[in-house]
Amino acid sequence: MLSPIQIAGGLLSADNNQKKASSLTSANPAGGQGFQNLLEESVKKKAEELNKESTGSITEEEKAKKQKQLRELCQEFESVFIYQMFKGMRSTVMKSDFVEAAPGRDIWEDMRDQEYAKQMAKREDMGLAKMLYTELSRSLK
Repeated sequence: MLSPIQIAGGLLSADNNQKKASSLTSANPAGGQGFQNLLEESVKKKAEELNKESTGSITEEEKAKKQKQLRELCQEFESVFIYQMFKGMRSTVMKSDFVEAAPGRDIWEDMRDQEYAKQMAKREDMGLAKMLYTELSRSLK
């Protein structure tokens, strides 16, 4: 949710853009009217968005969509974190001659670790995504 200062800053910015546009249209009256209309529509749309966010009139569908996106981002973050952990752990293990080295082995191991990390994040084995979602979803309410 935006603070009143951010809302006012956005509206002031929009007012400044409108003043700039009017100065541009006065310099070029022939083609400036379309630009002026476009700018006015853009300013109105931005003001409506800011008003919508500030009053909290987000529909349930939009809220559900944002919650889903947030959950996916939290799971993606957890997956990257787990992958980096796997990568760090794998770097500490000595290479053995039990399995012969092959040209694509390192790439295959990286891809396997990434997939393991994604699956662990989906199942929320570590709980990092769940904690992040809980904390970050407070701002959606």
